[in-house]
Amino acid sequence: MHKIAALIVVGQVLTAGGVASAYGGRWLVVEDLTDQTCYRMTELPDGKNWRQLGDFNTFRQAGMWIWEHRGGLCHSSPVFS
Repeated sequence: MHKIAALIVVGQVLTAGGVASAYGGRWLVVEDLTDQTCYRMTELPDGKNWRQLGDFNTFRQAGMWIWEHRGGLCHSSPVFS
C-alpha cells in the first residue's frame, strides 16, 4: 500500500514539475516587425525582423506585459484571442 501511495505522490510531483517548467524560466516578449505582432518565446528568433521588448521570469508575466501594452507597442498577439 505504501508503494502505491509513493507512486501517486511521485506522479503528482512530476506533473507539477512539468507545468512549473513550462511557466517558469526565462520568457521573452518579442515583436515581429513586419506585422507588429507580439509573442512570448524562450529565445529570440533568427532574422532581422524581430525585436525583443522584454525579459521575464514567467510565462504569465510576459503575457501580462503584452496585455498591458496592447494599445501601444503590441497591436496584435495570440494573448488577445
